[in-house]
Amino acid sequence: MTVKEIIFDWLKNHGYDGLYEEKGCCGCCLADFMPCDEDGGILDCEPGYLDDKGDDDAPYYIRKEKPEVG
Repeated sequence: MTVKEIIFDWLKNHGYDGLYEEKGCCGCCLADFMPCDEDGGILDCEPGYLDDKGDDDAPYYIRKEKPEVG
């Protein structure tokens, strides 16, 4: 099992939707998980929740707080 698989499983099992990195304003959802894993870009990432209210810059965001439903 790879580190990527371990992190993916942990996030999924704990109810997270992906990773986000506050300083770089980036994030990845589980469906498109860790596209930056080969360049060490995940070192500052934290678990986060999907906010599918994207904009012209991105179709979705991963946020620290779970978005309110409604």
